[in-house]
Amino acid sequence: MRWTSSIAGPNSQLVMTYVHRGLIDGTQQFRHADAWVRSVQQAGEPFVFGFEPADLARYLADRGWELLDDLSTPEALARYGLSAARVPSFYRIAHATLTTVPTPAPPSPADVRRQ
Repeated sequence: MRWTSSIAGPNSQLVMTYVHRGLIDGTQQFRHADAWVRSVQQAGEPFVFGFEPADLARYLADRGWELLDDLSTPEALARYGLSAARVPSFYRIAHATLTTVPTPAPPSPADVRRQ
């Protein structure tokens, strides 16, 4: 994310999907998640990283981004009048704008673990 901040121009927009960390670490159960988890595992690309939605704004802000919106996929579908039946809420969509280009800093221990 720091790299993205460093190459993006002022007021750039970032839209990303992510997995709720509760699914990864097992601290939260999500309806309809089992089939999705099995599917990505069978494809050889299991879910291994996620964010806690409550922590996302701070994570992004520390890297120069302002979180504008963060919705679960059912919330996003409902916003546009679409059915969210059987759509898991662990998958999320975030929208942010670049507010400042952070000065380079040494990676945090969490960033090192992600590499």
